[in-house]
Amino acid sequence: MVEFALVLIPMMVLLLGAIQFGVIWAAQVGVTNAVRDAARAASGVQPKANLAGTVDTATEQSYANSINTTVLIPGLQKNVPFFAASSVTSKTICYSTITDAASASALRATVTVTYAHAIFIPLLSTILGSSINTTTTLSIPVGLDLPYTLPLPVGSSAGTTGC
Repeated sequence: MVEFALVLIPMMVLLLGAIQFGVIWAAQVGVTNAVRDAARAASGVQPKANLAGTVDTATEQSYANSINTTVLIPGLQKNVPFFAASSVTSKTICYSTITDAASASALRATVTVTYAHAIFIPLLSTILGSSINTTTTLSIPVGLDLPYTLPLPVGSSAGTTGC
């Protein structure tokens, strides 16, 4: 009985830690899937850029809001176990001008989500804190419809602007 009592506490900590790790892992996979879906949706739209090569902020915001409400938030709700909207500490959907491998100017859609995974095991929350923050970012080139061409940024033939 004494040996069982001595072994029980460490074994319970290990077991509950494994359960908590599994829940955090599943939530992180869900966040990654939702970000991937949102980036894929963002890459399918084509915001127009001005002559300086920067995307019109009103157009960018309109696209970002649409993708946020139709793809990102529903994806998080569907894919993340124990999802709480308050756990999404930041989310960004934006477009930036890049120079691709062929030295041509192109657009890239970037989606970034920071999610605070709640620690629900009381003993572990005293050790690790109330949550673990993780950030998932994915960038995908935007498919430009021909014959539309994106102008190069003024005074630059390389580099990144935007996000």
